[in-house]
Parts: sequence; structure tokens; C-alpha cells
Amino acid sequence: MTEFLYYPGFEIEDEEWLKFALLYMRRVHTIVPYEAEGYLSINYNNLRNTTNLLESYRPSYAEGQKSTYDAIDIIQSKIINRPKRNHGIFGEIDILEYWRQSQNQDTEIFHTKFSPEFSEFCKDYGLCHETSNGINLPRQLALIYMSVIAHNIGDSCGMSVITDTKEQKQISKINNKAWKYNPKFEELKVMNKFIKLEIPVNLKDIPLEAIIKLRNKESFQTKLNSFHASLGTFTSAPGMELTESNCKEIIGNLNGSILDLVSDITGFVTGTAATALGVSLVFSNDGSNLELAKELLGFGVTLGGAFQLYEKYNNVRNKHLAARYLTDIRKLGKNHRLLGV
Repeated sequence: MTEFLYYPGFEIEDEEWLKFALLYMRRVHTIVPYEAEGYLSINYNNLRNTTNLLESYRPSYAEGQKSTYDAIDIIQSKIINRPKRNHGIFGEIDILEYWRQSQNQDTEIFHTKFSPEFSEFCKDYGLCHETSNGINLPRQLALIYMSVIAHNIGDSCGMSVITDTKEQKQISKINNKAWKYNPKFEELKVMNKFIKLEIPVNLKDIPLEAIIKLRNKESFQTKLNSFHASLGTFTSAPGMELTESNCKEIIGNLNGSILDLVSDITGFVTGTAATALGVSLVFSNDGSNLELAKELLGFGVTLGGAFQLYEKYNNVRNKHLAARYLTDIRKLGKNHRLLGV
């Protein structure tokens, strides 16, 4: 299972992106030092306590120290030593002079995310001022540092780094690690677009509470996991990536899986075995097989084909549940659309 690490803040800033994460992603780690717990919003704590989406990642001293040295090297070599080279990134301004103005140092980074050398370096160039929790930096500089520590953590823990910050492209031109191709992040962008197209209203118009309610259903969790497993089957093939061009083809395959199953079964099935299997499916624990059972009960099987039928069912169950996940997504928001919200 792919683990995701979010930056720059403690919390996902874009609510629409948060809604997408609730609908599609299994778990997102955010970088939250222990001493920052008291600064988390009520909404974040509610989400963390009532869903299985969010998990706080505690940065270690070693991660902060490595990130300190990496960030100093980047800032020194790419900005301080060559400020004019970055005019296309930061605009036609003297970025160092802008950063030295205390009113522009408005983004706080807690001291457990860096080692003392970083604050000393920034103070030497007038780029920060101390706070009770750490230091305040200009937003652009704080984003650069957070991209460094996020990618260092991602590399060491095997997590894919994601962000919703609008400055991500600019940061990638400064931090080479943020520039490197991140296939899982690219897949998320594709699925974000796809899911927004499948929902019958704008995602921003659906209340967050309605999405949380859907996510917390046990049946939805089962379908979500099956959907990821099915996608993994496609994307794990050599040279296969989830792109906008092949996304519809993959989704079409998932949607067609139940039809393929029924078509295959009609060749060797009789009513007795189908009835036995159908009853079994109807009374399955999570109730997610009811529609499949109804479809199967319409066909007959030979007694000798019963074991093949069970085997076929087990092989396609993930695909079936994956298709049902898409059905849940498409249903989401219909009531809001009818109400004209």
C-alpha cells in the first residue's frame, strides 16, 4: 500500500483537495511535531479522530539535521550566491531584500523540524526572526525548506510526497528533489480529475460531512481497498502508468468485469449450484455481494462446474468491488444536485 506524506502545513489547506483525499486515498501523513498538537484546528482533530485518513508524522532529529544541511546548500548556492538567476521564479524583485523585511517573515517553522545551524544561517542573512516555537520565515523560503524535509522523509520512509501548494512548480525549480518525477503524485492528479468528472455536482458544493459519512462506511472502505488493488494490477505492469489517456480504458475494464463474469459463467452453470452460491453471497458479512448474487441466480450451473464458479468469483471479487466503488462516487452529490445546491 502506497503511503503519502503531505506538505507544507500541519493540515491539508485546500478543502476541495481534502475532499478528494477522503474519497480516494487510504492514508495521508502530515508532518506534525509533538509540540504542535495544541495548534491543530478542531476540524483537523475531528478528521483524525473520526476517519482513518490522517496520521501525524513526527520528524526525527536526524531528519531535521539532514534537511538543515541540504536546505542551507540549496539556499546558499541557488539563491544567495545567484539572486538574479531566480528572477523568473520569484518575479522581478530583489528577493533577498524582500525576505529581509520582517513583515514578510510570516510563516512559522517549529524548531524540531530543523537543527540550530539552520536558524543561525537564516539569522546571519537576516532571513528570519525567532519565535517561542522556532523561527518565522518568508513563505517562499519556508516552502523551500518544507519541500526539502518532506522529500528527505519520503525517501527514508518510502512514502510518496504530495502537496496542494500553488507554488509547487516554482519550488521544484529550486529544490531538485521536488523536481524529480513522482509517479504516485502524478497518478493522484489523474484520479483527482477523473473523480471530479464522475461526481454529478462540483466537489466543492458537497458538504465535507457527507463525504466523511460515506468514507466511514465499512462497505465503502472495502470497495476503496479493492479499487486500489485493481488499479495496482494495471499500473504494476512494466511501463504502465496511470495517465489521462489510459484512465478511461482502465476504469472501463473494471466496470465491465461483472459482465465478463456473468458471460463466462453462462457456459457451464446450472441452477442448483448457482442457487447455493447465490444464497451464500446474499448472507455474506458485508452485504456487498447482493447485486452479484442476484445476477448469478439467474443462471444455471453443472454440479462439476460449481468449484470453477467459486474460483471465478474469488478472482473477480476485487474487480467487482472496485466497480462498486465507482458507483458510490457517481451517486455522491445527486441529492445536492436535485436540491439545486
